[in-house]
Amino acid sequence: MQVDWQFDHMGMIVTDLDKGVAHFRRAGFVPSGQPTESAWPGPSTVVTLREQFLSRDAFALRLQQPVEGTGLPTEFLEKHGEGIHYIGFAVNDLDAASSQMEANGFPVLYGGTLGAGRSTVAYHETCQVADVIVALTSSNTAPTETTTTDATWTFEHAGMVVSDLGDAIKCYEAMGFTLFLPPLNTYAPGKSSDAGLAMCMMTRSGFIIEIMQTFGPRGHEILWGKFLKEHGAGINHIHFAVDNLVEERKRLTNGGFSSITTAIDSSGGITEVYFDTNTVGNVQIALYNGIPRLLYEDTMRYLVDAGILVGRGGLEKTVRVHIETA
Repeated sequence: MQVDWQFDHMGMIVTDLDKGVAHFRRAGFVPSGQPTESAWPGPSTVVTLREQFLSRDAFALRLQQPVEGTGLPTEFLEKHGEGIHYIGFAVNDLDAASSQMEANGFPVLYGGTLGAGRSTVAYHETCQVADVIVALTSSNTAPTETTTTDATWTFEHAGMVVSDLGDAIKCYEAMGFTLFLPPLNTYAPGKSSDAGLAMCMMTRSGFIIEIMQTFGPRGHEILWGKFLKEHGAGINHIHFAVDNLVEERKRLTNGGFSSITTAIDSSGGITEVYFDTNTVGNVQIALYNGIPRLLYEDTMRYLVDAGILVGRGGLEKTVRVHIETA
């Protein structure tokens, strides 16, 4: 039987659960039920976690605050600060999926139950290139609630900053991800090659991860380089497609969030905005105007239309390419 993965939710470690819930509610996320407690077995003690699921349309986020004990959750917090520490996938055959992961070099860190015993889970060591665990569950565990606005956010991808793009590609290929946007070098309009971003996109069963590595003598000065320096390799943004970016920008601004970076197309329209939601969880929310960019050609057209210089060939060689946007 073929093993199928389906994205379920992301787990985020925070220092203050109540503050985290209030923060994401301002961004339009809706809590599910009341906070609960869970346990993470450690080598010598059990880590008690106070937690809460929130959702924005079909996207679910699990906030977890360590309150007692020491183990992987507290080690993550000490090493990186707040952040996404695992990605959860529901699978149709947990034993087969977990065995496949182990055979490919990703051992089980912890196995148990998730969601008040509703599902069996296996957390796998997938931290070779970024400190982000993959959790496989026997069924969907993340509850979702009706969003309070009539605007739909469609989850598009998670963005991960790493120190070595090539190693990251090999790691995620071993997990069954497929490279669908080959490595590209990008430069912000008006910037020199002193600070650039090499990036690619990989997918498994519809879940997309954008993997990025800065380069150049001033690469550490741009947003992604600063994230890597301050927090280490990990997920730095979550990207959603929206129908009306202007209106959604107003909603987030009214919620107390500001724009960090904005992409403008050739006609002067706003196509993408990153917001300063990283004051909790160290993760920015990015909104893109239009349907999800799931195809290579669509992504290339988007980059060029936004005025971003694009090169093929990863970090070793940059070759200018011309992409028709019409």
